[in-house]
Amino acid sequence: MKKLLLALPALAVIWAWFFIATSWIDAACLDGDPNCSEDVTVQVTIEAGDICIGATGTFDFGTFTASSNPQTVTGAFLDDFWVEDLRGDDDWYYTTLQLSGDLVSGSNSIPAANVSVKTDDTGAAWVTTIAWTANTRVVIDAGMASFQSLDSARTFIKRDADPNFGIVGMYGTMPELEVIIPAYTPVGTYSATLVYTLYEN
Repeated sequence: MKKLLLALPALAVIWAWFFIATSWIDAACLDGDPNCSEDVTVQVTIEAGDICIGATGTFDFGTFTASSNPQTVTGAFLDDFWVEDLRGDDDWYYTTLQLSGDLVSGSNSIPAANVSVKTDDTGAAWVTTIAWTANTRVVIDAGMASFQSLDSARTFIKRDADPNFGIVGMYGTMPELEVIIPAYTPVGTYSATLVYTLYEN
């Protein structure tokens, strides 16, 4: 009789555990079939990251001889100005290019208005997908179709507010610069800072 009394609590514990376990877990049983299966959901969530920009370090038009005539010089960057979009949301962003001021050599200068920027094409056609997924919503602003002076901020790479479907990637292009060197510009090395800026919603 003692053994029976000891066994009953043990059976009760086992039954209670089985009842609790099976009440929380979906089950699949053979029920006479040769096999059975159970579907289990496996998931991972990717959260939005950041949006970053980057560019090459320097640009050099080269060396030219002082002249009694204006000189127009053009050149292209050899590396991309890029946007890395790891946010993938539907909001807009855009970038601009602008000179910080005139090209200066000591007390002499070439006006910032004499320096201009353009790209070979606009829209999505001239955007290079540097990494990951192409995105036709990332475009070169239409104003970049012809040279624009850099004494004002010029819209460059952008994405308008539209369904973006979570697409992320790195996109860029290599702009061209033009400088008009005025006649009788004094001898010297003239420089300024080209500022590449990102704005977002």
